[in-house]
Amino acid sequence: MSDARRQPHVSPAAERYLTELADELSARQTAQQPGTLREVRTYIDGSVLSLGRPATPLDFVRILDGLGTVDDVADQVQRGEFNPPTPLPPPEPVDNRPKSVLGGVSVIFGSAALAMFWVFLFGTTMAIMTIIVGFFALKSPRVNRRMAFIGMAMGTAAFLLSVTFILASMLTGPEKPATDAAADLSSWSVVHR
Repeated sequence: MSDARRQPHVSPAAERYLTELADELSARQTAQQPGTLREVRTYIDGSVLSLGRPATPLDFVRILDGLGTVDDVADQVQRGEFNPPTPLPPPEPVDNRPKSVLGGVSVIFGSAALAMFWVFLFGTTMAIMTIIVGFFALKSPRVNRRMAFIGMAMGTAAFLLSVTFILASMLTGPEKPATDAAADLSSWSVVHR
């Protein structure tokens, strides 16, 4: 351990707390004052060292909250019940990595696929891309899973609609161009006479 980490950690809030505690204990004429202050300082230093990084003012607030108020500590010392808590464990690390946008991309692709399912092969291609992007989004460690599932559901629906539309178009065959009704009647009458 380096010398810098063995040095006592000074914070204005911690020093103020220790000063107020010393004043309160001397006002109550408590004989255990030096030992109590040493134990409190050891608790503060141990909690700061357990962080593994320089302590912020919020860290000191959290550490001092673990002790309680100055009056609470003085009351415990006066009754002979003061046992400083064990140093606080470090707070949970915050994951600041950016989130993956693949879930949102999956929803956007799914929306495009649903809107354009009737365009030959475009809807099918977009639906397949949506399902693939949604699959990769689910494999990503930091992604909005709900968005990925919604995108995959939209892609699946667009794929089924697109394939159904393509099959229906193939089964009905090409449409005849619209003709004049009178011309149809005249050709019918010629053929059936």
